[in-house]
Amino acid sequence: MKTNFLTLRQLINLVECREEWKARLFKYIYKNDLKNWGGRCSEETTIKTYSKLIDELKSKPKSKSYKFPIVVKKTCQMIEKKDFIEVCLLNLKYVKPAKGLKPWGGRNCPEGYYNCNANKYNQYFAVGCSNWSDIIDTKIIVKVKGLEWWKVLGEILWELTFYGFTEESHEKFITKLEKSLLESKRNKGKSYTLEEFKEKLKL
Repeated sequence: MKTNFLTLRQLINLVECREEWKARLFKYIYKNDLKNWGGRCSEETTIKTYSKLIDELKSKPKSKSYKFPIVVKKTCQMIEKKDFIEVCLLNLKYVKPAKGLKPWGGRNCPEGYYNCNANKYNQYFAVGCSNWSDIIDTKIIVKVKGLEWWKVLGEILWELTFYGFTEESHEKFITKLEKSLLESKRNKGKSYTLEEFKEKLKL
């Protein structure tokens, strides 16, 4: 585990000032993309796209550290039982549910249950839904032993681009997603097929 915590901005600057690390970063992202998505673009396009992304992140105004630090850790897939690296936000005010209580998805929990949707009972939050401007100067906690800094940055950048390669496109997607979820709630939990949901979000 790395103990000398860097912010995301500091990590970008650290990797960028070493040409070898920077080259390895782009290759790492491309291989990750190829493995998980079958390759959304060529390696050359990956370099151009992520170079622009890095430039955009570096251009963000200085900000306070976000209330949730960024965590890079190992986790296990529930179905295939394989370890993979996960990037998320750590809830510093996490409260472990009392022993014996079962999860309940909402308020007014019956006896013997707890509201699993309450923030305090969630130890980690998805980093993909965060505004880039909010987390650029946030500290990073690395819980993966021996993970090189350029790999740490690669994992974070790959996670940030899950919904778009610019903060503007990312925020537009999140807005559409929130509207769709609100509409579903108003329609008393109306369900959509995968194709209908993709069409609503223009995926």
